[in-house]
Amino acid sequence: MQLYNSAELNKRISIGAMAVTTNSNGYEEPQWQDYLSSWSKISNVSGTEVFKSGHDFSQTMTRFLIRYRSDKAIDNTMKVKFGKRIVDGQVVDVFYNIKYVNNYNFSNEFLEIIGEVLV
Repeated sequence: MQLYNSAELNKRISIGAMAVTTNSNGYEEPQWQDYLSSWSKISNVSGTEVFKSGHDFSQTMTRFLIRYRSDKAIDNTMKVKFGKRIVDGQVVDVFYNIKYVNNYNFSNEFLEIIGEVLV
């Protein structure tokens, strides 16, 4: 039974992790390493504003629905990279911390990934 129309998987995401690499000057710097790329249906699950350390933060939970992958294990130590935003006049990638991964309805058709981004 098809739960979703394939046309709804219309946003490209990358799943991976930040790794420490050494640049040409010998300094360590974080660098994104792709684990897999996939088409996804994306929807916001919830959003709240929190006040921490004298600053306002927007906390958003986002749901990424991708086709089931038996060849790649995705866990909550990884991140989802999707979209861009402007920070201090520079365009930067947006990363979502993976909170959990769910085999949607135990169907082995879709994986539901819930991610959190702090803005």
